[in-house]
Amino acid sequence: MLSRRAIEEIQSETTQEADQRLGVSHPELYFENRCEFFQRLDAVIQAAEAHGVGLLLTIFWHIDSIAELVPHAVESGLLVPGRDFTPYPPPVIDLDGNETLAEPRSALRDPHSGTIALIHLITREFATRYKGSPAAWAWELSKETHKLVDLPNPEVAKPKEDRHWGMELQPGEADAISREDVSVAKKAFAETVQTLDPWRILSTGDSRPRPAAWINHHERGWKPNTLDQLRRILALDNLPPFDVTGIHVYAKGDLCFPIEPAALAPEADPYEPFLRRAVEAARRNGPPLLLGEWVADGDGIKPQGQEIFQGTPTQYKLDALVRVLETLQEPHSNESLEKHAYP
Repeated sequence: MLSRRAIEEIQSETTQEADQRLGVSHPELYFENRCEFFQRLDAVIQAAEAHGVGLLLTIFWHIDSIAELVPHAVESGLLVPGRDFTPYPPPVIDLDGNETLAEPRSALRDPHSGTIALIHLITREFATRYKGSPAAWAWELSKETHKLVDLPNPEVAKPKEDRHWGMELQPGEADAISREDVSVAKKAFAETVQTLDPWRILSTGDSRPRPAAWINHHERGWKPNTLDQLRRILALDNLPPFDVTGIHVYAKGDLCFPIEPAALAPEADPYEPFLRRAVEAARRNGPPLLLGEWVADGDGIKPQGQEIFQGTPTQYKLDALVRVLETLQEPHSNESLEKHAYP
């Protein structure tokens, strides 16, 4: 367990160097000055090593935005059209009316696209650089990959025209993506990591499935999931070679994705019952549950709503997590993690 002082030291050592300039929302440093980019990221890794912190390394923040970074990769010489990928047909037009090598989100389904080539390239560079670090505990593809897949109303979730985020294209129909599309990107990421570092855990980085995720996927409707459908959709989102059933769970009000019909909100499971169902689903599916994101004070619960949780959000959810763990009758099988016994 880290002391508060150790945490403060890590923040002090890394925050000024890393900040947003590491490329969470501003990826330009990676393409314009990769040496400087990795010097700053190295500082984060080294601080974690010095304090005995294990890191789950998430390589991409928004996987659906990678398609629009392809031109930057070409301009910086990292990718060569025709050699590393097949340019997207027909020619894509950017916001200024010019042809561009940027691709729509649907390029995630094409193994020959610039999007998939860039996933291979960046993943390979990160895994090669940090596979020897004791701070690297696991590799994760992206943050909440499936939040924008299988939507019956994808026009509601079209990306906004925001050049500040590197936006290149006018949003269109080709931005609608499915779980099958994302599975191609997941495969590209996993295969690249495994060729370089077959020992560490692989995680998708997915969040809690939407309350209607199963019907969204099969019928494009909004009927809430049954317990069996929840188990099946968790299995579909965390297929081999990924080693864990990854979810993110926050406040009771966060269990419903914002663009779903309001009528579904009352159907969303409260925190503890959903957590129990997720644990049971993971045990039946095989890969153990990874609660990748789950709690922090100030995580979106307004003060006037905290009485719902009988205390602070952190205390409520920590108590719920402890109760779930205490009632498990037997430990989860470690068979799926046997490969992580380092040689």
